[in-house]
Amino acid sequence: PGGSFAVFPVAADGQLGASVLTVHHEGGGPVKGRQDNSHVHSTVFSADGKYLFAQDLGADKLYSYRYTPDGSRGLFGPTEWRYTPQKPGSGPR
Repeated sequence: PGGSFAVFPVAADGQLGASVLTVHHEGGGPVKGRQDNSHVHSTVFSADGKYLFAQDLGADKLYSYRYTPDGSRGLFGPTEWRYTPQKPGSGPR
């Protein structure tokens, strides 16, 4: 529950297409009731558009993904460091 994010194409007219990718995280944190499971709180692209960062409130991690819109290396792939752990219980947003 809540440990996923999905990718949807946007058509020229602004309508969303069917999901082309779903990424699921696992884990939890020390705050009972709030961090029982992974919970992707938000996703943000880097300023250069080459990376996507997913803040996981439930697992206290900041995930990093390489973005290749041409699909040559997959749409999204893990970076070398995959994620940066955050202070337990901090619930990054």
